[in-house]
Amino acid sequence: MSGEPVEVEAEEHEEIVERVAAIDVAKASGEVCTRVPHASIPGRRVTRVWTVEATTDAIVELGERLARDGIERVVVESTSDYWRPFFYDSPDSSVGGLCGCSAW
Repeated sequence: MSGEPVEVEAEEHEEIVERVAAIDVAKASGEVCTRVPHASIPGRRVTRVWTVEATTDAIVELGERLARDGIERVVVESTSDYWRPFFYDSPDSSVGGLCGCSAW
């Protein structure tokens, strides 16, 4: 590393996302976690976690589920290029992956 870090001025900004998903991508699968508001208890949230295979059919199905659940944002953590199928395997690649889930 060369040089010293420089402090950058930034405005305070916090964004609350009501319906969010995270995908931890590995070579052959992705561990998916969603956080959404509870259907009947105000202020409470529901967390769901499951594994999705890194196949086109499974990823398209995941995108459909995220869209059905009204997910507003998807974040992806991945090493190497394993994230690519989760981003590009979509019937509507103009959206940026996950089958029309506009949360990317």
